[in-house]
Amino acid sequence: MSKIKENICSYHGDIILLAKKIQKTNGINSTNEINECVKEIIKLAKLAKTAGIHMENRLQIYRNGMENMGFVRKKRKKYTIKEGKI
Repeated sequence: MSKIKENICSYHGDIILLAKKIQKTNGINSTNEINECVKEIIKLAKLAKTAGIHMENRLQIYRNGMENMGFVRKKRKKYTIKEGKI
């Protein structure tokens, strides 16, 4: 995995742009171009996932520090994917 150089939102923005390019029928001329876009989307998604893991690790350290000072966090309901939507 390559080193994280961008923020997570930039990866997501690039993924969205590539997906929209695939969605437009006149934006791509060949199956080869579609395959290249899909490969790039997968690469960017992996980088975003790695960046997210790094961020979660940093936030866990921050949270532990805050809790050690006596602050309490109320937990919220976790995100779930709604049926029929991908």
